[in-house]
Amino acid sequence: MKSLFITTCGRCGTRWVSKVVYQALDFKLQLPCIYDLIDKGIVVTEYPRYIFLNERTSPGNYVYTWHTSLYHLRVISKYVNIAVLVRDLRDVCVSWNFFDIKNKKITEEQFQDELISKLEKGGPSIEVIDSYIELADEINCQLIRFEDLIKDPFMGFSKLLNSFGYQYSEDNLVLAIKNNDFKTLSGGRETGEQDVNNHYRKGIIGDWKNYLSESDNERFLSLHGDKMRFLGYA
Repeated sequence: MKSLFITTCGRCGTRWVSKVVYQALDFKLQLPCIYDLIDKGIVVTEYPRYIFLNERTSPGNYVYTWHTSLYHLRVISKYVNIAVLVRDLRDVCVSWNFFDIKNKKITEEQFQDELISKLEKGGPSIEVIDSYIELADEINCQLIRFEDLIKDPFMGFSKLLNSFGYQYSEDNLVLAIKNNDFKTLSGGRETGEQDVNNHYRKGIIGDWKNYLSESDNERFLSLHGDKMRFLGYA
C-alpha cells in the first residue's frame, strides 16, 4: 500500500486528521508537517526528493502533511495517495484571523477589517481548492470535508481510508478517534469552549455566523459562490 499525503491550507484540522489516520493505520511514522523537516525557502524543490527517499527505503509507512496545492504534487502523485482536506472558506478565514491574533500578526481591533480582506480574496485555502477543481481528474486524489469528519468521525474517516483501499481495524479507528477528540487535544475543554491562545481554539463548524453579517456573507458568495457550490457549502 502507498503512504498517504494530506494536503490542505492551515486551519482545516490538518493535525487532528493526520493523527487519527496515523494511529488508525498503525503506520511507522507520522510527519505532522514537512515544514518542520526542510528549509522553508527550498521546500517546493526539496520535499519531493525527501519523499522519494522515504518511499524507496520504507514504502507505504508514512502519513505526510503539507500546506500546498495539487500543482506542486503532480511529481509525487504516482508514489503516494493524496487526500485534499477542505473546510468552509468562511470558517477558515475566521480561524486564521484568531491564529494571526495569537501570533501577534494582527490586533483584536483589526479583526473585522482583516476578516473582510481575507474573505474578498477567498481565504488562504483558495489555491488548494483551485488546483483541485482543475486537476482532480488528472491526479488520483480524494476530497475530504472537515465538516463531514466532525459530524460523524467514524463514518468520515472510514470513507477516507476505504477510498484508498487501506486495511485497518475498526477498533483501532474508534480508539484513534477517541484519543484525538477535541477535549483531549485542547487540554480538557468541551467542544465550543474557546481558547484563542490554543491551536485547537473552539472545535466547531459554522463559527463564521458569529462574525459575518448577512451582507458580508452575500458579498462573499457573490465573489466565491461557484467554489462554495462545487465543494457543497452553498
